Formats: sequence, C-alpha cells, structure tokens
Amino acid sequence: VTGSLVGDDEIDLFVILDEQKELLDIILIGNKHVTIKEIEDDAHISELKAINQRKVDWLVKKIKNLYRKKDYHMVDIISKIEMEDGKAIVTIDIQENRPVHVKRVIFKGNEKVGDKKIRDFIQTKEDWIFSFLNKAGSFQEENIEVDKRIIEQVYKTYGYINAKVTDSKVEQDPSDNEFIVTFTINEGEKFKISEITVDGKEILNEDFLLAILPIQPKQIYSHRAMFDAIELLKDTWGDHGFIFADVQPNIEPNTEDNTVKIHFNTDLGNKVFLNRVSISGNLKT
Repeated sequence: VTGSLVGDDEIDLFVILDEQKELLDIILIGNKHVTIKEIEDDAHISELKAINQRKVDWLVKKIKNLYRKKDYHMVDIISKIEMEDGKAIVTIDIQENRPVHVKRVIFKGNEKVGDKKIRDFIQTKEDWIFSFLNKAGSFQEENIEVDKRIIEQVYKTYGYINAKVTDSKVEQDPSDNEFIVTFTINEGEKFKISEITVDGKEILNEDFLLAILPIQPKQIYSHRAMFDAIELLKDTWGDHGFIFADVQPNIEPNTEDNTVKIHFNTDLGNKVFLNRVSISGNLKT
C-alpha cells in the first residue's frame, strides 16, 4: 500500500496486488538432511494451490528453520518461480553446507558458583565426542533466553536471590564458524533465612507446621528447598481434607544484613469429604 498527498486534506491511495498464480509443482533440489516428508509435515506444501513470491519466501523460511533444528545454520536457499502454460513451477535449490555446533560456553562474573554447577542445568552445552547421547553442541537460539532463567534459578538455589544474567552474547569463531556463547552474571549477595511463619488457619498448630518444613531459620535460602516446603505443606493440608489448598510464599529480603523473612500464605479452599468407596473386579473376595 502506498499513497501521495493531493492538496492539503486528501490523498491518492494505491493498493499494489501480488497476484497468486496457480501452482503446478514445487521442485526441491539438494535436500539431503531434511526430507520432503519433514517439509510437508511442517509447511503442508501439498495443500498449496496457488503461489506468489510472498508464499515462496514463507516456505523458504520454514525450510531454514527445519535445518537450524538439525544444526545446519549456514544453509543457503535460492528460490525462483517459472511459468509454464500459465501455471507456476517453484524451484527451491538448497545448499546445506556443514552443520555448526557450540564450541564453547563461557560464564563471566561467576566468582561464587562454579562453571560446572551451572553447566549441569543449562540446555546449551558444548560439543564433545559423545554429543549424540544428549544432543550437546546443538545451538538453538530460543534456548538462550531459557538458559538465562535457568542460571538465575540455580543461583537462587544457592542463596543468591538477586542474581541476574545481565547479558548473553552469541558469536561465531571466524576460523571455523563454530558458536561461542557467553553469559555475563551479576551474582549479588548470599541470603540467609531470618524468620519463617506459617498460618495454621486455627486448624493446625504453627509450631507443628514449622517443625516439618525442610527449611529453618539461619539456613542459607534455597529456591529448591522453598519448592519442597510448599509441596510438603500442600500434602499436609491434603491429609486433613483440604486437597485443593494453595500455598504461596511471601519473601521479604533485607539487604542491610542479607536475610529474608518467609511467610507461607495458604488458601485452603473447601474441605473435601469421602462420599463412597466402590470396588470392582473382586470376584473371589
């Protein structure tokens, strides 16, 4: 869509149409590592009855994404539309080139949590001789954002509740085009638990609930232990008939002494009672 001004308050509007041509055939050349079936399953090319350049560009993008999932990040695709008896023949010429992997994963700023503790959890891993066992070395761009969140969760498990991944950079080594991924981390300070409170809803004794928790005052704050505490409280309330109880922690950090106060808020919901027990299949007893 384009337009041009006419006078002070009017405009001539032009709508340019990219007319679709009836599709006769789509010819794929050079696809060794991505099959026609994989392309069909993803792009449904058999359902295309008409074509234009916009749809061809869309199809090329789909095929490139399939190659990237298999680590062919340097694939080159040339497409063209030719006419035969008024119908379109689309030729897609694929030059796969070689696959490209993650050569190095670098962490910067992690003085208090070692590289190995982080590597064990993230999805982006370095290529090695047995990469086929766990897909190590595969570079998938969408995993970078996921890994940033994972790294922050790992730090929270070790008590660094304010840790942030401040930057992630992906580069290709000019000598071999292999990927180098760098995560920059601001660790912050380690926090301890100063106080824990639990609302017993005048049903359960707070001291009893505090005693069964896997976290206690003076311990290092752990995100994983918090998750375990929430699940344990849900199970405990379930044992007393509140099987839909929702437990949410309220965490109050104190940056002056690097401590946190934790209060577990509970929405019990309705109490559930057993109505009837039915047994089937007991022919002998």
